[in-house]
This record gives sequence, C-alpha cells and structure tokens, in this order.
Amino acid sequence: MPTILHSNPPQVSISHQQRLYTSFPGSTYLLPADDSERFRFDTQHKSITRAFNNKLVLSPVNLQAGDKVLDSGAGSCSWLLDLASTIPSTIELYATDVETRLFPAQPPDNVRLLKASVTDLPEEWTGTFQLIHQRLLMSALTSKEWPIALNELFRVTKPGGWVELCEASPGLDCPSHPKHKALQAPELAYGVSDHEIQAATLLPGWLQQAGFVDIHSVEGKYPVGKWAGVDGEHARIGLAGFFRGLKTPILSRGGLGFVETEEEYDAVIDDFERLCDETPNTYGRNYTIYARKSGY
Repeated sequence: MPTILHSNPPQVSISHQQRLYTSFPGSTYLLPADDSERFRFDTQHKSITRAFNNKLVLSPVNLQAGDKVLDSGAGSCSWLLDLASTIPSTIELYATDVETRLFPAQPPDNVRLLKASVTDLPEEWTGTFQLIHQRLLMSALTSKEWPIALNELFRVTKPGGWVELCEASPGLDCPSHPKHKALQAPELAYGVSDHEIQAATLLPGWLQQAGFVDIHSVEGKYPVGKWAGVDGEHARIGLAGFFRGLKTPILSRGGLGFVETEEEYDAVIDDFERLCDETPNTYGRNYTIYARKSGY
C-alpha cells in the first residue's frame, strides 16, 4: 500500500500547470489528451509491440477479405495504423475513442474513425467484428464500468471472433527501486477514482463472466531505461509519461498525501526516470489477454 503522509490529506487543489483533458460526457479517463500524450502513445506502442515479440496480434484469428476489425479506445491509433500496413485493404478497420483529438488526420481508406465509448458502442455493430483490440483502458474504466464494457465487446464480436485486451502490471522489476515513490502515484489516483489497478489480473475472469471462451493470458516483459538502448528509452518515456499524466488527478485532490507541491511531484518522477536509466535489469510487464466468442 502507498505511504500516506497525512492522515487527513487536504482536498484543496494544489496549483499546477494544467493539461488538456477529454470533455466527453461522463468520461472517467484519468490521463490527458494533448500532443504530448499522442507522442507518448506512439512511443509506448513501440515498447509494447517489442515486448510481445513484435506481434501485433497474438490470437489465432484468421482475417480474410470483408472481415472487420475494431480498435477500442484507440488513442492515436498507433496499433491500428501498424496493422493496416500488414493486412489487405479489403479488411475494414474501425477505431473508437471518447477523444478524437489524437486520431490521425489522414487515415488509410479502409480505416473508419468514430467518437464513442466502449461502454456504449453502436447498436448496429452487434456481431460485426472478427477481431477487437483494446489496450490500457485501466485508466479509463472504473470497476463498475468494466463489466459494461466487456459485455459490449462480447455483443459486437462476431461469433467465432476474437478479442485481445492488453493491460499493464502495476509493479516494476528492479534490483534497486522496486518500491520507488513514483509507483505510488497510480495506486493513489486509481484508488480515489474507483479505477482498477489490477485489471490485467482480473480480466480473464471478467471475460469468462461476459461469455468468452478459450481465454489466454500472455506476459510481455520489456526493459525500462537507457541502459537497454532505444527499446529501454521508449519504455521509460511511456511509463514516466503515464506518471506525469496523473499529476492533475492527484494534485487537484490536494496531493493525496503524496506530495505538497507541483515541483515535488515533478522531482519524484524525474528521480524515477534517472534510476530507470541508470539501473540495469529494470523491467516492466504487460499482459495481453485474448479470448474467443463461440461460433454458431
């Protein structure tokens, strides 16, 4: 559990530089939606893909002409654009997100972009998609919203089709700082907002409850820090950027006993980045959980 510095932390917002967040009605997304976040998404995508042996798709799905693929909570569409470059243009690709600001300006002709939440997908999509991809919505969905989202994904999956959901482990493998203070930031932000930090562990059970079968969980381990070269830098940028993105959810609630000023918050994350860069054998973990919807 994170260390709380004050037994009754003040709820008066701590002054800090604000970033741009989504204005989608009812959204509980904790992270920003600005150009810095687009860069982080694109960089993070490289790190995650390498962690899974450069595979964009882990399930045994067989995509054919006329099939439809959905990227749910697509962000900057990094994964979908990569996929588009590797499959025939006769396969239709769809991307949804509550914030369209990060969508590509000129997507390929077979890519369709839509502003929508995974908790309320278009009714006409029932039984449509042969493959659905979703990544890192642990900062977007509360514990109450996850069952709704997975039921929606089950509804729009084509019988016999597959879903692939990638979520992060909240921990870090590191010989010198496995409990660095920076790692407390998501625990605090998620705790007060009812987001589920253990989503990667809980997803197999949730998918079964939603009706999916053939459920598999695959671990992807990736190096974090300059010690691992470009791959490590990509991962460090993604992870530290995630912590920085949680600044407003924490400081707007008075710091939650984590820090007392914006400068202190920044210093904690700066120190985390330094240690990652200087400490060999620092690794993070993601998990891709894929599952099938039974056929007719």
